[in-house]
Amino acid sequence: MTEDRLQIEWLDKKDRHSRYAKYALMELACQGDIDFVKVRPSHFSQDILPDAKRAELLPSQSFFVARLGKRSCRVILDCAESFIFLSQAITESDLYFCSSYHRDLFEKREFLTPYPWQREYDLSFYKDKFTSIEDTFGELFDNIVPFIPLPMVMDIPARLFSRLAQVRIVSLLLWHKIVKRSARWQVGGWDPELHLFRMRYEKLRSYRENELQYDVVLRDALWGWPHHRLRLHQVLRSLSGRKIYSSLSVNDPDDPAAYWRGVIPDSELEDTIRILKDKVVFPRPYEEMLTSSRLAVFATGKHWGSRMIAFISLLCGGPLMMDPPMYASYFPMSEFKIDYFNKDWAEIDFVLQQIDYDRWVALRLHNQRVFDKYLAPLPVAHYVCRTIRAWFDDENRKV
Repeated sequence: MTEDRLQIEWLDKKDRHSRYAKYALMELACQGDIDFVKVRPSHFSQDILPDAKRAELLPSQSFFVARLGKRSCRVILDCAESFIFLSQAITESDLYFCSSYHRDLFEKREFLTPYPWQREYDLSFYKDKFTSIEDTFGELFDNIVPFIPLPMVMDIPARLFSRLAQVRIVSLLLWHKIVKRSARWQVGGWDPELHLFRMRYEKLRSYRENELQYDVVLRDALWGWPHHRLRLHQVLRSLSGRKIYSSLSVNDPDDPAAYWRGVIPDSELEDTIRILKDKVVFPRPYEEMLTSSRLAVFATGKHWGSRMIAFISLLCGGPLMMDPPMYASYFPMSEFKIDYFNKDWAEIDFVLQQIDYDRWVALRLHNQRVFDKYLAPLPVAHYVCRTIRAWFDDENRKV
Protein backbone atom coordinates (compact mmCIF):
# COMPACT_ATOMS: atom_id res chain seq x y z
CA MET A 1 0.00 0.00 0.00
CA THR A 2 1.43 3.40 -1.00
CA GLU A 3 1.63 6.29 1.46
CA ASP A 4 -1.22 8.19 -0.21
CA ARG A 5 -3.54 5.24 -0.83
CA LEU A 6 -6.43 4.81 1.58
CA GLN A 7 -7.03 1.34 3.00
CA ILE A 8 -10.18 0.42 4.88
CA GLU A 9 -10.19 -2.48 7.35
CA TRP A 10 -13.88 -3.22 7.90
CA LEU A 11 -15.17 -4.98 11.00
CA ASP A 12 -17.32 -7.56 9.24
CA LYS A 13 -19.99 -8.01 11.88
CA LYS A 14 -23.72 -8.54 11.34
CA ASP A 15 -24.70 -5.14 10.01
CA ARG A 16 -28.06 -4.35 8.46
CA HIS A 17 -29.10 -0.74 7.92
CA SER A 18 -25.54 0.46 7.26
CA ARG A 19 -24.79 -1.98 4.45
CA TYR A 20 -25.60 0.54 1.72
CA ALA A 21 -22.55 2.51 2.90
CA LYS A 22 -20.53 -0.71 2.91
CA TYR A 23 -21.62 -1.38 -0.67
CA ALA A 24 -20.63 2.16 -1.65
CA LEU A 25 -17.09 1.71 -0.34
CA MET A 26 -16.79 -1.73 -1.94
CA GLU A 27 -17.69 -0.23 -5.33
CA LEU A 28 -15.04 2.43 -4.86
CA ALA A 29 -12.51 -0.29 -4.08
CA CYS A 30 -13.47 -2.12 -7.27
CA GLN A 31 -12.70 1.05 -9.19
CA GLY A 32 -9.19 0.87 -7.77
CA ASP A 33 -9.43 4.10 -5.74
CA ILE A 34 -9.05 2.48 -2.31
CA ASP A 35 -8.29 -0.89 -0.74
CA PHE A 36 -11.16 -2.49 1.19
CA VAL A 37 -10.38 -5.40 3.50
CA LYS A 38 -13.00 -7.28 5.49
CA VAL A 39 -11.88 -8.60 8.88
CA ARG A 40 -13.72 -11.23 10.88
CA PRO A 41 -14.73 -9.99 14.33
CA SER A 42 -12.66 -12.73 15.98
CA HIS A 43 -9.55 -11.39 14.20
CA PHE A 44 -10.21 -7.67 14.65
CA SER A 45 -7.65 -6.02 16.91
CA GLN A 46 -8.76 -5.60 20.52
CA ASP A 47 -6.39 -2.65 20.76
CA ILE A 48 -8.47 -0.84 18.14
CA LEU A 49 -11.92 -1.84 19.38
CA PRO A 50 -12.32 -3.89 22.58
CA ASP A 51 -15.09 -6.51 22.69
CA ALA A 52 -17.02 -4.50 25.28
CA LYS A 53 -17.25 -1.53 22.93
CA ARG A 54 -17.93 -3.72 19.90
CA ALA A 55 -20.99 -5.08 21.71
CA GLU A 56 -22.33 -1.53 21.90
CA LEU A 57 -22.57 -1.25 18.11
CA LEU A 58 -26.09 -1.75 16.75
CA PRO A 59 -26.81 -3.49 13.41
CA SER A 60 -27.25 0.04 12.03
CA GLN A 61 -23.71 1.03 13.08
CA SER A 62 -20.53 -0.10 11.33
CA PHE A 63 -16.92 0.28 12.38
CA PHE A 64 -13.73 0.36 10.35
CA VAL A 65 -10.15 1.61 10.47
CA ALA A 66 -8.93 3.84 7.66
CA ARG A 67 -5.18 3.71 7.11
CA LEU A 68 -3.06 6.17 5.18
CA GLY A 69 0.53 5.02 5.24
CA LYS A 70 1.39 4.47 8.91
CA ARG A 71 -1.43 6.67 10.17
CA SER A 72 -4.89 5.41 11.12
CA CYS A 73 -8.37 6.81 11.72
CA ARG A 74 -11.09 4.88 13.57
CA VAL A 75 -14.49 5.42 11.95
CA ILE A 76 -18.11 4.66 12.84
CA LEU A 77 -20.87 4.86 10.23
CA ASP A 78 -24.12 5.34 12.15
CA CYS A 79 -27.30 4.80 10.11
CA ALA A 80 -29.57 4.57 13.15
CA GLU A 81 -32.85 6.47 12.98
CA SER A 82 -32.15 8.85 15.84
CA PHE A 83 -29.50 10.57 17.92
CA ILE A 84 -30.84 8.67 20.93
CA PHE A 85 -29.00 5.60 19.61
CA LEU A 86 -25.59 7.31 19.61
CA SER A 87 -23.16 4.46 20.26
CA GLN A 88 -21.03 4.29 23.37
CA ALA A 89 -18.31 3.06 21.01
CA ILE A 90 -17.90 6.71 19.99
CA THR A 91 -15.18 6.81 22.64
CA GLU A 92 -13.13 4.48 20.42
CA SER A 93 -13.63 6.50 17.22
CA ASP A 94 -11.97 9.51 15.59
CA LEU A 95 -14.77 10.18 13.10
CA TYR A 96 -18.45 9.45 13.59
CA PHE A 97 -20.67 9.71 10.49
CA CYS A 98 -24.24 10.18 11.70
CA SER A 99 -27.50 9.90 9.72
CA SER A 100 -29.31 11.66 12.56
CA TYR A 101 -27.00 14.67 12.59
CA HIS A 102 -28.56 17.91 13.81
CA ARG A 103 -26.57 21.13 14.15
CA ASP A 104 -28.48 22.27 17.23
CA LEU A 105 -27.60 19.03 18.99
CA PHE A 106 -23.98 18.53 18.03
CA GLU A 107 -22.76 22.07 17.31
CA LYS A 108 -24.84 24.34 19.56
CA ARG A 109 -25.32 21.56 22.13
CA GLU A 110 -28.95 22.45 22.68
CA PHE A 111 -32.13 20.53 22.04
CA LEU A 112 -33.53 20.68 18.53
CA THR A 113 -36.57 22.74 17.55
CA PRO A 114 -39.47 20.27 17.22
CA TYR A 115 -42.25 20.31 14.66
CA PRO A 116 -45.03 22.82 15.44
CA TRP A 117 -47.57 20.02 15.91
CA GLN A 118 -45.53 18.22 18.56
CA ARG A 119 -46.56 18.45 22.18
CA GLU A 120 -44.52 18.39 25.37
CA TYR A 121 -45.31 14.76 26.13
CA ASP A 122 -43.92 13.94 22.67
CA LEU A 123 -40.60 15.50 23.63
CA SER A 124 -39.76 14.94 27.30
CA PHE A 125 -38.13 11.52 26.74
CA TYR A 126 -35.92 12.92 23.98
CA LYS A 127 -34.91 15.98 25.99
CA ASP A 128 -33.84 13.78 28.89
CA LYS A 129 -32.00 11.44 26.53
CA PHE A 130 -30.11 14.29 24.88
CA THR A 131 -29.10 15.73 28.26
CA SER A 132 -27.69 12.34 29.23
CA ILE A 133 -25.83 11.95 25.92
CA GLU A 134 -24.36 15.44 26.14
CA ASP A 135 -23.23 14.92 29.73
CA THR A 136 -21.51 11.65 28.80
CA PHE A 137 -20.16 12.29 25.30
CA GLY A 138 -20.38 16.07 24.76
CA GLU A 139 -16.60 16.45 24.54
CA LEU A 140 -16.66 14.09 21.53
CA PHE A 141 -19.35 15.94 19.55
CA ASP A 142 -16.69 17.56 17.37
CA ASN A 143 -15.97 14.09 15.95
CA ILE A 144 -19.54 13.76 14.62
CA VAL A 145 -20.22 14.68 10.99
CA PRO A 146 -23.36 14.54 8.81
CA PHE A 147 -24.06 11.50 6.71
CA ILE A 148 -26.91 10.33 4.45
CA PRO A 149 -30.65 9.84 5.12
CA LEU A 150 -31.48 6.44 6.54
CA PRO A 151 -30.80 4.11 3.57
CA MET A 152 -32.81 1.08 2.54
CA VAL A 153 -31.87 -2.41 3.68
CA MET A 154 -29.74 -4.20 1.11
CA ASP A 155 -31.24 -7.65 1.72
CA ILE A 156 -32.16 -9.45 -1.49
CA PRO A 157 -35.96 -9.97 -1.86
CA ALA A 158 -35.51 -13.12 -3.94
CA ARG A 159 -39.23 -13.40 -4.71
CA LEU A 160 -38.96 -10.27 -6.88
CA PHE A 161 -36.39 -11.90 -9.19
CA SER A 162 -36.73 -14.41 -12.00
CA ARG A 163 -36.22 -18.12 -11.34
CA LEU A 164 -32.79 -18.01 -12.98
CA ALA A 165 -31.77 -15.00 -10.88
CA GLN A 166 -32.96 -16.79 -7.75
CA VAL A 167 -30.60 -19.68 -8.53
CA ARG A 168 -27.77 -17.17 -8.84
CA ILE A 169 -28.74 -15.53 -5.55
CA VAL A 170 -28.64 -18.88 -3.74
CA SER A 171 -25.23 -19.66 -5.26
CA LEU A 172 -23.85 -16.27 -4.21
CA LEU A 173 -25.20 -16.67 -0.66
CA LEU A 174 -23.52 -20.07 -0.34
CA TRP A 175 -20.29 -18.69 -1.74
CA HIS A 176 -20.45 -15.74 0.65
CA LYS A 177 -20.92 -18.10 3.58
CA ILE A 178 -17.72 -19.90 2.62
CA VAL A 179 -15.71 -16.72 2.05
CA LYS A 180 -16.73 -15.30 5.43
CA ARG A 181 -14.72 -18.05 7.14
CA SER A 182 -11.51 -16.30 6.12
CA ALA A 183 -9.85 -14.13 8.76
CA ARG A 184 -9.25 -11.31 6.28
CA TRP A 185 -10.08 -10.89 2.63
CA GLN A 186 -9.64 -8.02 0.22
CA VAL A 187 -12.64 -6.98 -1.83
CA GLY A 188 -12.37 -7.39 -5.57
CA GLY A 189 -14.70 -7.97 -8.50
CA TRP A 190 -15.09 -11.59 -7.42
CA ASP A 191 -16.63 -10.81 -4.01
CA PRO A 192 -20.03 -12.57 -3.71
CA GLU A 193 -21.44 -9.99 -1.29
CA LEU A 194 -20.62 -7.25 -3.79
CA HIS A 195 -22.56 -9.12 -6.50
CA LEU A 196 -25.55 -9.49 -4.16
CA PHE A 197 -25.44 -5.77 -3.38
CA ARG A 198 -25.28 -4.98 -7.10
CA MET A 199 -28.30 -7.15 -7.82
CA ARG A 200 -30.28 -5.38 -5.11
CA TYR A 201 -29.25 -1.92 -6.31
CA GLU A 202 -29.91 -2.71 -9.97
CA LYS A 203 -33.35 -3.99 -9.00
CA LEU A 204 -34.10 -0.74 -7.21
CA ARG A 205 -32.90 1.32 -10.17
CA SER A 206 -35.14 -0.71 -12.47
CA TYR A 207 -38.15 0.81 -10.66
CA ARG A 208 -37.27 4.10 -12.35
CA GLU A 209 -38.82 2.63 -15.50
CA ASN A 210 -42.17 1.94 -13.80
CA GLU A 211 -45.25 3.55 -15.32
CA LEU A 212 -47.69 5.70 -13.37
CA GLN A 213 -50.43 3.39 -12.05
CA TYR A 214 -51.55 4.64 -8.64
CA ASP A 215 -52.11 7.92 -6.84
CA VAL A 216 -50.80 7.07 -3.35
CA VAL A 217 -49.44 3.81 -1.94
CA LEU A 218 -48.51 3.67 1.75
CA ARG A 219 -48.00 0.75 4.10
CA ASP A 220 -47.45 2.10 7.58
CA ALA A 221 -47.26 1.18 11.26
CA LEU A 222 -48.65 3.26 14.12
CA TRP A 223 -45.45 4.45 15.78
CA GLY A 224 -43.62 7.73 15.91
CA TRP A 225 -46.21 10.17 17.28
CA PRO A 226 -49.39 8.28 16.38
CA HIS A 227 -51.78 11.25 16.29
CA HIS A 228 -49.81 12.73 13.38
CA ARG A 229 -49.62 9.46 11.47
CA LEU A 230 -53.27 8.64 12.12
CA ARG A 231 -54.33 12.01 10.68
CA LEU A 232 -52.42 11.17 7.49
CA HIS A 233 -54.32 7.92 7.03
CA GLN A 234 -57.65 9.54 7.83
CA VAL A 235 -57.02 12.03 5.03
CA LEU A 236 -55.98 9.32 2.57
CA ARG A 237 -59.19 7.42 3.26
CA SER A 238 -61.25 10.54 2.73
CA LEU A 239 -59.98 11.19 -0.80
CA SER A 240 -62.57 9.93 -3.27
CA GLY A 241 -61.99 9.20 -6.92
CA ARG A 242 -58.34 8.38 -6.33
CA LYS A 243 -56.47 5.11 -6.70
CA ILE A 244 -55.10 4.89 -3.17
CA TYR A 245 -53.80 1.91 -1.22
CA SER A 246 -53.07 2.79 2.41
CA SER A 247 -52.62 0.50 5.38
CA LEU A 248 -51.97 1.40 9.01
CA SER A 249 -51.23 -1.43 11.42
CA VAL A 250 -50.28 -2.12 15.01
CA ASN A 251 -49.48 -5.36 16.83
CA ASP A 252 -52.72 -5.60 18.82
CA PRO A 253 -55.38 -2.97 18.08
CA ASP A 254 -57.57 -4.32 20.92
CA ASP A 255 -54.90 -4.00 23.61
CA PRO A 256 -56.47 -1.71 26.25
CA ALA A 257 -53.01 -0.79 27.60
CA ALA A 258 -51.52 0.16 24.23
CA TYR A 259 -49.44 3.35 24.45
CA TRP A 260 -51.21 5.04 21.54
CA ARG A 261 -54.58 4.99 23.31
CA GLY A 262 -53.25 7.69 25.62
CA VAL A 263 -52.75 10.17 22.77
CA ILE A 264 -55.79 9.45 20.61
CA PRO A 265 -58.91 11.44 21.63
CA ASP A 266 -61.82 9.29 22.84
CA SER A 267 -63.96 10.68 20.03
CA GLU A 268 -61.54 9.21 17.45
CA LEU A 269 -60.82 5.89 19.17
CA GLU A 270 -63.49 3.84 17.40
CA ASP A 271 -62.48 5.12 13.97
CA THR A 272 -58.81 4.53 14.80
CA ILE A 273 -59.40 0.90 15.73
CA ARG A 274 -61.41 0.42 12.54
CA ILE A 275 -58.49 1.72 10.46
CA LEU A 276 -55.99 -0.44 12.33
CA LYS A 277 -58.07 -3.57 11.78
CA ASP A 278 -58.68 -2.93 8.11
CA LYS A 279 -56.65 -5.48 6.13
CA VAL A 280 -55.73 -3.75 2.89
CA VAL A 281 -54.60 -6.04 0.09
CA PHE A 282 -51.71 -4.73 -2.00
CA PRO A 283 -51.97 -6.46 -5.40
CA ARG A 284 -48.22 -6.15 -6.15
CA PRO A 285 -45.00 -5.97 -4.12
CA TYR A 286 -44.91 -2.79 -2.08
CA GLU A 287 -41.70 -1.39 -3.57
CA GLU A 288 -43.08 -1.76 -7.09
CA MET A 289 -46.38 -0.11 -6.22
CA LEU A 290 -44.76 2.73 -4.29
CA THR A 291 -42.48 3.61 -7.18
CA SER A 292 -45.44 3.53 -9.59
CA SER A 293 -47.45 6.09 -7.62
CA ARG A 294 -48.21 9.71 -8.38
CA LEU A 295 -47.13 10.80 -4.90
CA ALA A 296 -45.17 8.99 -2.17
CA VAL A 297 -46.31 10.32 1.20
CA PHE A 298 -44.34 9.85 4.44
CA ALA A 299 -44.91 11.10 7.95
CA THR A 300 -41.67 11.55 9.87
CA GLY A 301 -40.13 8.28 10.99
CA LYS A 302 -39.80 7.09 14.53
CA HIS A 303 -37.62 9.45 16.62
CA TRP A 304 -37.60 12.01 13.73
CA GLY A 305 -35.57 9.69 11.56
CA SER A 306 -35.88 9.39 7.82
CA ARG A 307 -37.74 6.39 6.40
CA MET A 308 -35.83 3.62 4.66
CA ILE A 309 -38.64 3.29 2.14
CA ALA A 310 -38.37 7.05 1.48
CA PHE A 311 -34.77 6.45 0.34
CA ILE A 312 -36.16 4.18 -2.40
CA SER A 313 -38.57 6.93 -3.44
CA LEU A 314 -35.69 9.39 -3.64
CA LEU A 315 -33.73 6.91 -5.76
CA CYS A 316 -36.65 6.57 -8.20
CA GLY A 317 -37.49 10.27 -8.13
CA GLY A 318 -40.77 10.27 -6.23
CA PRO A 319 -42.64 12.61 -6.38
CA LEU A 320 -42.70 12.93 -2.60
CA MET A 321 -44.60 14.71 0.15
CA MET A 322 -43.25 14.42 3.67
CA ASP A 323 -42.48 16.18 6.91
CA PRO A 324 -39.48 18.51 6.51
CA PRO A 325 -36.30 16.53 7.31
CA MET A 326 -35.27 17.04 10.91
CA TYR A 327 -31.74 15.71 10.46
CA ALA A 328 -29.13 17.22 8.17
CA SER A 329 -27.40 15.27 5.41
CA TYR A 330 -23.95 16.04 4.06
CA PHE A 331 -25.50 17.70 0.98
CA PRO A 332 -28.37 20.21 0.52
CA MET A 333 -31.65 18.26 0.55
CA SER A 334 -33.22 21.38 -0.96
CA GLU A 335 -31.94 20.28 -4.36
CA PHE A 336 -34.62 17.60 -4.39
CA LYS A 337 -38.06 18.85 -5.44
CA ILE A 338 -40.21 17.68 -2.53
CA ASP A 339 -43.53 18.93 -1.17
CA TYR A 340 -43.32 19.36 2.59
CA PHE A 341 -46.09 19.07 5.17
CA ASN A 342 -47.21 22.49 6.32
CA LYS A 343 -50.28 22.57 8.55
CA ASP A 344 -52.47 19.59 7.69
CA TRP A 345 -52.28 16.39 5.65
CA ALA A 346 -55.38 17.59 3.81
CA GLU A 347 -52.86 19.43 1.61
CA ILE A 348 -52.25 16.07 -0.13
CA ASP A 349 -55.31 16.55 -2.33
CA PHE A 350 -54.03 19.88 -3.65
CA VAL A 351 -50.55 18.44 -4.30
CA LEU A 352 -52.04 15.51 -6.21
CA GLN A 353 -54.01 17.89 -8.40
CA GLN A 354 -50.78 19.63 -9.46
CA ILE A 355 -49.08 16.44 -10.65
CA ASP A 356 -50.31 15.48 -14.10
CA TYR A 357 -48.37 12.91 -16.13
CA ASP A 358 -45.91 15.40 -17.64
CA ARG A 359 -45.21 16.92 -14.23
CA TRP A 360 -44.77 13.42 -12.76
CA VAL A 361 -42.15 12.53 -15.36
CA ALA A 362 -40.32 15.85 -14.96
CA LEU A 363 -40.16 15.58 -11.17
CA ARG A 364 -38.87 12.02 -11.33
CA LEU A 365 -36.12 12.88 -13.80
CA HIS A 366 -35.02 15.88 -11.74
CA ASN A 367 -34.92 13.96 -8.45
CA GLN A 368 -33.14 11.01 -10.05
CA ARG A 369 -30.38 13.36 -11.18
CA VAL A 370 -30.04 14.77 -7.66
CA PHE A 371 -29.95 11.28 -6.18
CA ASP A 372 -27.24 10.20 -8.61
CA LYS A 373 -25.25 13.32 -7.76
CA TYR A 374 -25.25 12.81 -3.98
CA LEU A 375 -26.71 9.47 -2.90
CA ALA A 376 -25.64 6.91 -5.49
CA PRO A 377 -22.98 4.53 -4.12
CA LEU A 378 -19.88 6.23 -5.53
CA PRO A 379 -20.74 9.80 -4.40
CA VAL A 380 -21.45 8.46 -0.90
CA ALA A 381 -18.12 6.61 -0.87
CA HIS A 382 -16.26 9.66 -2.16
CA TYR A 383 -17.78 11.80 0.61
CA VAL A 384 -16.70 9.31 3.30
CA CYS A 385 -13.15 9.09 1.94
CA ARG A 386 -12.90 12.85 1.38
CA THR A 387 -13.92 13.46 5.00
CA ILE A 388 -11.40 10.93 6.27
CA ARG A 389 -8.60 12.52 4.24
CA ALA A 390 -9.59 15.92 5.62
CA TRP A 391 -9.29 14.45 9.12
CA PHE A 392 -5.77 13.22 8.33
CA ASP A 393 -4.88 16.68 7.01
CA ASP A 394 -6.17 18.29 10.22
CA GLU A 395 -4.16 15.86 12.31
CA ASN A 396 -1.03 16.77 10.33
CA ARG A 397 -1.58 20.46 11.04
CA LYS A 398 -1.85 19.72 14.77
CA VAL A 399 1.57 18.09 14.84
